[in-house]
Amino acid sequence: MKKLLFVLGSRGEWGYIKPIIEKSREYGFESEICAMNMVLLARHGTLLEEIESAGFKVSSRILSAVSGDTHAGMAKSIGLITQSFTDVLLSNRPDWVILAGDRAEQLGAAIASSFMYIPTAHIQAGERSGNIDGVTRHVITKLVHLHFAANEDAANRVLKMGEESFRVMTSGAPQLDSLIKDPRPSRKDLIDRNLILDEPYILVCFHPVTEDYQNIASQVQVLLEEINKSPLQKIWILPNNDAGGEKVRETVVKGKKLLDKVYSNLAREDYVAIMENCEFLIGNSSSGILEAPSLKIPVVNMGRRQANRLCAENVTHIGFSPREIAAAIAFAMTPEAKAIARNVENPYGDGSASNIILQSLRDTDTSMDFLIKSIAY
Repeated sequence: MKKLLFVLGSRGEWGYIKPIIEKSREYGFESEICAMNMVLLARHGTLLEEIESAGFKVSSRILSAVSGDTHAGMAKSIGLITQSFTDVLLSNRPDWVILAGDRAEQLGAAIASSFMYIPTAHIQAGERSGNIDGVTRHVITKLVHLHFAANEDAANRVLKMGEESFRVMTSGAPQLDSLIKDPRPSRKDLIDRNLILDEPYILVCFHPVTEDYQNIASQVQVLLEEINKSPLQKIWILPNNDAGGEKVRETVVKGKKLLDKVYSNLAREDYVAIMENCEFLIGNSSSGILEAPSLKIPVVNMGRRQANRLCAENVTHIGFSPREIAAAIAFAMTPEAKAIARNVENPYGDGSASNIILQSLRDTDTSMDFLIKSIAY
């Protein structure tokens, strides 16, 4: 049986790869996980325990996060990831390395696997976004051998980067597979477990934008001041470990209202259920772009982090002025905004991505001819 090695650096990436791992045996693969950074750091939750208790195999662990919450720390982490993942590949040579998204963990792994001529595939290829993540995604594209794009817009962008057409597949986004098909907690269950109160609430998920490092604290402070004017409860999801994350954490914990809830992390099914039952989502999380259209909720997207990303009409884009934030919050609560959200189609797929991805991995000839890349122009 051939082996897939999945690189996992955050809970968001778990949403991408979990449905693929669950189906992998149907296509003749065994799956293993290399866990990195946020998956291993206690302050970001207990994802590693959840994965192992569910019976998934974590064959290696790489703790490479350099402390300091700075750009330099992020840059050094990539070097550590590349070195450490090379050792993982030497001891556990997989048939495929599978990368998902646009984080530093995926880039470091892509460098190692491509230089070792190990077949490597990338999920969510070709999408545009702001932040250094948008650059990272396209660097990964130039390194890896097979690209799975969530829609035609993204697939065409990969082709314009000079990738050969036989390497590019339009699969949809695999995180929608489980969102559409798998059961999740009811609102009553969320209330019974005290994850939410029995009243309307706003979901807030704000991550640092690394090029705005000097402005992060003030951006979060403006968001806090405006959203605290609403009488509704707020549920805050704390940020990832990018530079500036600690500034966000400190500002949120200090400025939240007494009855607001703050979570460092949640099980994916709990987060999806909380998002499904909120009045609207505000912040800059990719879940507002990718998952929210399928959950039929309004989204207020702030700043550059998701800039230029293909999105459905349920998303309102704003900057950081108090006036913009106040207007967007007011609109998100209107019947008009809720009606728009109920009727959108998700441009990221219909829940069948895992089958397309696994079939392509199974059917691709990974001889040296495939591993030697050529630019298409």
